[in-house]
Amino acid sequence: MEKAFVIIAICSLLYSVSIKNNKIASVISLLSLGVLLVYRTFLYKHFPVIGLFETLNFYGFVTLLISLFMREKKPLEENLTNIFTLILLAFSLFAQSAASPFLPDSLKTILFPVHVAFSFISYAFFTLAFINVISKGEAKTAMELNYFGFAVFTIGLWAGGIWAFKAWGAYFLFSIKEIFSFVIWVYYAGLIHVRFFRRKEVFVYYGTVIGFIIVIFTYIGIGLFMKNTHSL
Repeated sequence: MEKAFVIIAICSLLYSVSIKNNKIASVISLLSLGVLLVYRTFLYKHFPVIGLFETLNFYGFVTLLISLFMREKKPLEENLTNIFTLILLAFSLFAQSAASPFLPDSLKTILFPVHVAFSFISYAFFTLAFINVISKGEAKTAMELNYFGFAVFTIGLWAGGIWAFKAWGAYFLFSIKEIFSFVIWVYYAGLIHVRFFRRKEVFVYYGTVIGFIIVIFTYIGIGLFMKNTHSL
């Protein structure tokens, strides 16, 4: 039943893409994913950001949500946002949707959902910055999205460090996922300072693309194919 909400969202996005960015269809997709998040929250008694199925859908939800509030978007930019969200949702259909209502003690803290949710909200900002760049949007818009993403990611990283200390007695465990999360923070900390460079637009464009690749590798590549404390 839960995947029916995802299918509704996918069909709405397909309709939106096929008839030149129908915003009503995008809103229907957003509402369907929102209902799914609320449903799983009440069903499993935790905020739904555990496992591949939940994180893919949350990632898609926040990407769509932020996109709807963005001003002066190009049709291509909106179209690519819908296509990217479609890809996330399509992959989620192949992930296991069932979840246990019983959580380990390490996850029974508000710090865990804050850490994960803020991480994926920041991923959404970085994704939209990337989409803005490949849509040949303004460098200023891409930089603003990177700023927001960096600020949100910093909060998520801070919450994750405290959560790790409470759960395992160390702020940093040197797992591959944690190392790359730190790499993301350092990378975007540097990227948001390219405004001091000459020809800063070039650095913004190329830097945003590289940053997005690092983010996707950290989420999918490491989470799926490398054993670590954050395996999906």
